[in-house]
Amino acid sequence: IAHGDTLTDPKHWDDEPFDAIVSNPPYSISWEGDSNPILINNSRFSPAGVLAPKKKKADLAFIMHILSWLSTSGVAAVMRFPGTLYRSGAEQKIRKYLIDNNYKVTARQERCLKKICKNFLKENIDFYIIL
Repeated sequence: IAHGDTLTDPKHWDDEPFDAIVSNPPYSISWEGDSNPILINNSRFSPAGVLAPKKKKADLAFIMHILSWLSTSGVAAVMRFPGTLYRSGAEQKIRKYLIDNNYKVTARQERCLKKICKNFLKENIDFYIIL
């Protein structure tokens, strides 16, 4: 475990790839995203051809980051806010990239477990566990 900004300054370059990742990244936080053109050339984000937008929508940037650190046979379980599954624009393009490239990051019932958690982080929020 290392402290820092996962999206702009990841700490585990020497440890990758991972066979399993379990993550609960912050929901809908702001990040540099599409206001920083250097990030589009970053190997973690460039495969989708578009960056997650900067204003409170780093959700799919975390997904792209996590997938970039997985081994080819790796598995990830990521807790996400439901907006990740339906927002339009760049996020829709990233989801399409994931589906078109056979990632199992979808809203299908057999792959995405919806739970309502009344005491999770002391908030009454919906979340999804994306496998």
